[in-house]
Amino acid sequence: MLGIKLQGMKFEIDQAVLDKADKCTKNHRCRSGNPEDLCDAEVQFIGKQRFVCKNPDICSYQLPFGSSFFCMCPVRRAIYEQYGK
Repeated sequence: MLGIKLQGMKFEIDQAVLDKADKCTKNHRCRSGNPEDLCDAEVQFIGKQRFVCKNPDICSYQLPFGSSFFCMCPVRRAIYEQYGK
């Protein structure tokens, strides 16, 4: 398990989930613990598969959805599902 801190919280993300995010071009900065490095989740869609975020940065795991994006990142999705962040 890998620990991450965000606003005083420690997030534990399984190594298997981290391994699935092998297309990340940003060195998994969402794990840094800095709130500005974690895209803002708007709403959960389609069960546990996708959620919409307002991340203006280009990312290997985003699909355009209006003025937002479907986030397909396994690490970001795990943070959202486990911690609601």
